Amino acid sequence: MSIWYSLLTQLRDHGPLTRAQLAVWNRDDDQGVGVEAAIKQAGRSAFFMVGGPGSKHAIQEIKADNSVLKATVVYPSDMSASAVKLARLIAQNKGMGDLVGQDLPSSVTLFSATVAKENVDQYLPGAFS
Repeated sequence: MSIWYSLLTQLRDHGPLTRAQLAVWNRDDDQGVGVEAAIKQAGRSAFFMVGGPGSKHAIQEIKADNSVLKATVVYPSDMSASAVKLARLIAQNKGMGDLVGQDLPSSVTLFSATVAKENVDQYLPGAFS
């Protein structure tokens, strides 16, 4: 039994919800299909859900605006390539050519767009199935 099933079963059987119980962060859009189904089955339309990484299903749900899914976070498509390049530089004991020093940064932050109803059409063509 998943933690989501357990949590949503408890919320389904719970009485009125507080404001803090209305938001669901879903770490994966594919997993969110089940979470969304559990919320629908519970008849809890007051929820709203945010997830990632921008699946086609999630983006279509956001566009339709008829479910609890209101946003998803799109991870950059080149994120893995950047990680592999950094790992190769570390293994070769090299630095990054664009930096003044030889040390690699301890962390790298890449852009992640939030897709919501207002900008959904911009991200639908690049969504994955």
